Amino acid sequence: MMRRWATPRMVVRRRLPQAAKAALAGLPGEKVNAELARRLPAAKGKSMVVLIELVGQRRMDAVSELVQALDQPDKEIRTAALIALGATAGPKDLAVLISQVTS
Repeated sequence: MMRRWATPRMVVRRRLPQAAKAALAGLPGEKVNAELARRLPAAKGKSMVVLIELVGQRRMDAVSELVQALDQPDKEIRTAALIALGATAGPKDLAVLISQVTS
């Protein structure tokens, strides 16, 4: 079996999205949160997963958006939403989180 080595371009393609996500997670400010929240409803597929993960990492108040994402047909989106909900839910949101985990 031949081993295929990663070219520099392949390495950059894999690492660039990770670096961009890490940078967005660390940017301070409510304007950043507002922009991420604004983009979330229109996002699809992998973009939605990344935005949901950022919501969780930044501990944003976006419980209603995350609950809506739990109804998406894409399992990766639902999983990301449940994890983010666990990171962002407050005491008043525990019933929603518990119902999702136990169902």
